[in-house]
Amino acid sequence: MRSARVFCFLAVAILLCLPVDKAYSKDGPDATGFSGVVVDKAEGVPISYAHVWIHEQSGKSVFTTQPDRTGNFSVPLPDGYYDVLVGAPGFAPFCKKIWIKSGSPIKLKVSLGPDEDNAQVD
Repeated sequence: MRSARVFCFLAVAILLCLPVDKAYSKDGPDATGFSGVVVDKAEGVPISYAHVWIHEQSGKSVFTTQPDRTGNFSVPLPDGYYDVLVGAPGFAPFCKKIWIKSGSPIKLKVSLGPDEDNAQVD
């Protein structure tokens, strides 16, 4: 469990260093909707400055997006297995595997909690 958490933290830390200026997606007749909302676990408020990375398990494609001011995001994806990583400064990363099947949109609620393992104590 700890190694998976460390992996997610490192993956999010590395990906936070990459520029994310727009969402990349594969629009087309075979694309299915993947959407979600990112909120603060303690307060339930949207986290609009979070980053969402969706990695195709085949390694061919990476899709990135950011939630809007209400915490919502949406990315059309072709069928397949994906690893979803969600991160925001000060919050523990979220990781999940999803399966996208044509005609079956997925909506995910991501509740990010504080990153207690890496909190700075003054």
